[in-house]
Amino acid sequence: MDKRSPPMRELVSGTGIAARALTPRKRNHGEVVTDKPDDEIAVFTEQGRWLFEYHDGRSESFCSRAVALLGFTGVILALLLRGSALPRGIDANCLLKTGFTSAVASLLITSVSCLATLRARRLNVPPVQQLRTNWYSWVGKKRRGSAAKDVTEMYLSAKNLDEDSALDWALKTASARGSWFGRAVFFMGLSLASITVVLADVGWQIYF
Repeated sequence: MDKRSPPMRELVSGTGIAARALTPRKRNHGEVVTDKPDDEIAVFTEQGRWLFEYHDGRSESFCSRAVALLGFTGVILALLLRGSALPRGIDANCLLKTGFTSAVASLLITSVSCLATLRARRLNVPPVQQLRTNWYSWVGKKRRGSAAKDVTEMYLSAKNLDEDSALDWALKTASARGSWFGRAVFFMGLSLASITVVLADVGWQIYF
């Protein structure tokens, strides 16, 4: 299955808006011409929309996985603390204490990382008010011929030059959540390794 973005697939396959915008056409007298500027603007609009939805989907995916990992972490932490009382004959040596402390600390850091992944973040979406303003201007025939450019500009531009666009914010939000979720996965692995050391030490003292 071709997983490239829809506009990029159309560019490669030679069909769709992108291909029509970039493929020259011939008139009756053999003169080569290109499509109207609005057709080319549509390429940027489609690609901008796809990128925005892609990174927004990444954010939602990280949040869903963080919720599942947070629940699993809570269960493991509860079971670990409940079974912290050692049975008779088990020596609480340095390795056992280190492994137990490392496991609990790693689980707590995992929980904090999951919560940081779920933390609400500012998202600069294409402004609704600006869309309505452009619509009323278009209806009033003040901005006829600029509708495609206005829509594309809402994805790729911001109100001020020093601000990020909607695509920039979608990318930064997804990257931040992905970074926190990566930390959560790392410390979950570290906690499982620490629990394995604890169980191995306890098993060694019981059977050997």
